[in-house]
Amino acid sequence: MTDKINYDLVVFDWEGTLKMPNTLNTTLIPGALCVLKALKAKSILIGIATGSSTQALKQDLDALDLSQFFDAWRTAEQTWTKPNPQMLEEILDECGVSPEKTLMVGDNACDMEMAIAAKCDCLGVDFQRRAKQSLLDAGAMVIINDYTDFFTSLSKG
Repeated sequence: MTDKINYDLVVFDWEGTLKMPNTLNTTLIPGALCVLKALKAKSILIGIATGSSTQALKQDLDALDLSQFFDAWRTAEQTWTKPNPQMLEEILDECGVSPEKTLMVGDNACDMEMAIAAKCDCLGVDFQRRAKQSLLDAGAMVIINDYTDFFTSLSKG
């Protein structure tokens, strides 16, 4: 994971993108922690834009000891929810990063639609291999099925 990344900020959706969906225990998607560590090592800012509640997100981050990785986050309780771009725009403002230098990563068409509306690039994740076409139709520049492809997909995109 040493490939160059041309973004100053990467914003992730939470559930289904970083966190395993529909699980009793809070568990990260395989490879997600390696990507977070690599982004931090490259001094890239990291955000979360989620439809989850603030309390649920904070509990998950605490349970996984991940708070230190994230520079900003917004939940559906704090602002307009996806696909409205306000959630992402607030993260951009807080981090002081332009849309052109921001990548949104998500597993749902509304994540892609939000990124497009905010004029950010977007990468779709399809870990369960069920949403590729809807992610592409919504504007994803590339789709990955595994976090081991994260950096190489960006260098090709």
